[in-house]
Amino acid sequence: MKNQPSVSPRKALENRYNSVRYDILLIFIFTVINILLPLLTDSNTFFLFSAEVPYYIFAIGWAMVEGEMLSSIVYPIVLALLITVPYLLFWIFSKKRYGWMIAALVYFSIDCLFLGAVSLSLEYLAEIIFHLVALGLLIYGVVLGAKLKKMPEDEPLAEALATEEIPSEEEQ
Repeated sequence: MKNQPSVSPRKALENRYNSVRYDILLIFIFTVINILLPLLTDSNTFFLFSAEVPYYIFAIGWAMVEGEMLSSIVYPIVLALLITVPYLLFWIFSKKRYGWMIAALVYFSIDCLFLGAVSLSLEYLAEIIFHLVALGLLIYGVVLGAKLKKMPEDEPLAEALATEEIPSEEEQ
C-alpha cells in the first residue's frame, strides 16, 4: 500500500480559507433567492444564511406594491440586488487577497448591526443566531487569511520530489 502524501500545513489552511470563501458565496446566493423567490412563487420561504438589509429593502418595496402594479417593485429589487452584489465581489476577489475577506467581514457586520437594531426580539432569534454564526465564520476567514499571508509558499511538488534523498543502490 502506497503512502499518500499528507496535505501541507499551507494547503490545509488554504482549504479552510476557501471554505469560508464559499460561505460568502452562499450568503450572496441565499440573499438573491430571498429577493426573487416571492416574485416567482408568491412564497414566504426565507433562507436565514443571508444578508438582512437587501431583504428588508425588498420587503418594504413589496409591502408598498398596490394591487397588481408590479412595476413599482422594480426599484426596490434593483436596489436590493445592488446591495447584494458586493458579496459576490468579496467571494471572487478574496481568492487572491484576504483584504477582501476583511471587507466582507465589515460589510456583513453592518448587516448584523442593522438586524440587531430592527429585530432584537425572540421572534428573530433564529435569524440572529445564523447571523452570529456567519459573522464568526467571516472572522475565522480573516484570521486564516492573515496566517496564510505570513506563511511561506509551498514548494512545487516536482521540486519537492527532486530534493528528496533517494537512496542509491549501494545504500539499499
